[in-house]
Amino acid sequence: MDKSHLFAEIRRIAQEGAGKPPGSRLFYRVTHTRESDWKNKGWNTWNNWGDVLEEAGFPRLEAVAKFDPSLILEQLAQLTRKLQRFPVTADMRREKRGNSSFPNDKVFSDTFGTREKALAALNQFCSDNAEYADILPLLTNVTVSAGFKKSRDASEEDENEAIGGKSVVGYVYLFKSDRQYKIGSSRAPYRRVSELVNQSAFGGKLVHMIATDDPEGIERYWHKRFESSCIVGTAKASGEWFTLSATEVAAFKRRKTM
Repeated sequence: MDKSHLFAEIRRIAQEGAGKPPGSRLFYRVTHTRESDWKNKGWNTWNNWGDVLEEAGFPRLEAVAKFDPSLILEQLAQLTRKLQRFPVTADMRREKRGNSSFPNDKVFSDTFGTREKALAALNQFCSDNAEYADILPLLTNVTVSAGFKKSRDASEEDENEAIGGKSVVGYVYLFKSDRQYKIGSSRAPYRRVSELVNQSAFGGKLVHMIATDDPEGIERYWHKRFESSCIVGTAKASGEWFTLSATEVAAFKRRKTM
């Protein structure tokens, strides 16, 4: 890529975007290029994307204002108090729809990265601020494993999402404790997993869940499919615990909906 090609692509993208020049991430995504394609090439003296835009005839993009982490944590603390539990992403989105001052879930993602880090920050915030001390008991034994962006966090309530025109009624989840797996169904899988973690001497984690309009039927399907791996003759002889192979776990994880 030379200078004329670079400028031509910037102008093309700007024209398609009602005259607004592209940020660097948008430019690289649309043109399938990288910063190394123009930086330190000898035919420019640019230090950053703002320099590129200026020479191409556009103003520098205004920096996006960063939220004060303490203000974000205060909002998160208030929502936790309102729900009487640590929120999942769907809770935050619902709160944003009804409360314009509440940050969107991308702000939480950009600030903390993962729900685990947000939980740790909120713990510290509530410990340092006596007016939020009542929230601390709500932050114990919380199961968090996914980032805000990556997780398809389901609400603890039915969100009435659609799958092929059908409403999601619940989820079939795969839970791992020590070397054993439990396949169960629930309308509130995160809450159920939290209960399982507390009940197990080995703790545990949520491996995967499948959204469905027939949780009991889909649960039976997986129980039948993995019947040969079912654990029997122990305290876990409920028909829901299995010694699954890596191949069987992978088969379950391939399904997001059923």
